[in-house]
Amino acid sequence: MRRAKWFCVALVGIVMLATSAYAQEEPGRGRRPGGPGGPGARRRRRPPKEALENFYAELVKVLELNEEQQKAVKQILDTHAQDMKNWIGEHGEELKGLRQQIMKAQKEGDREALKGLFQKMRELTKGQMELRQRMHKQILALLNDEQKEKFKKFLLRRRRAAGGIMAFRGALRRLDLTAEQKAKVAEIFKAAEAAAKGAEDRKDKAAIIRKAVKDVTENVLTDEQKAKLEKMRQRRGGPGGGPGRRGPGGGPLAQVGLTEA
Repeated sequence: MRRAKWFCVALVGIVMLATSAYAQEEPGRGRRPGGPGGPGARRRRRPPKEALENFYAELVKVLELNEEQQKAVKQILDTHAQDMKNWIGEHGEELKGLRQQIMKAQKEGDREALKGLFQKMRELTKGQMELRQRMHKQILALLNDEQKEKFKKFLLRRRRAAGGIMAFRGALRRLDLTAEQKAKVAEIFKAAEAAAKGAEDRKDKAAIIRKAVKDVTENVLTDEQKAKLEKMRQRRGGPGGGPGRRGPGGGPLAQVGLTEA
């Protein structure tokens, strides 16, 4: 059941990215209960156009696309954006309602309800996932063997990073942060956002996010909250031999470098 709850957190974050899995979540604008500051906190998502432009720029750099490939990839992404916009137009209200039900069930700790809602979310977002997979296949068809391997690793890194930060946000929501703590969390993530935008290398960006997570953990949470967070990490399996099912290093909290309470 715990696994279903964690997966619901991840799904909620994913389906909110209206145009693509590559939209980056940021603290600030864009309200959703359970953001980085806990219940009622707010977070900002990059506009769809900006998210796709950033994704495109990263692809050009990472895959070293030639001019012909760049034009073709740009066309694929433009078409994908329109397809996702159409999907949201058709299913947006249903998605919103389901998301609200998930949040309510999580707050109430209703595991049975979460299990059913998780299944509904999977069914609802199946079409969205298919659109994304089609886009991936179209891009892969343009690449040589070396670029294909780079692209697959690139997507894997992004999925892992997204899963980790969403797990951390979900964990914070369960810690009942005070208004003052929420404000501090928002401030830390805002500073990290600004620093990450100025970093060109993905490793540097990841290090900035890990530092923000560490700052929140060490400088904002109480000892009791730290202990609760550590228990969550251990249940999911993280560095240091936690008993989670995924084994050492495999839990979503480990993805953001949360190695100790």
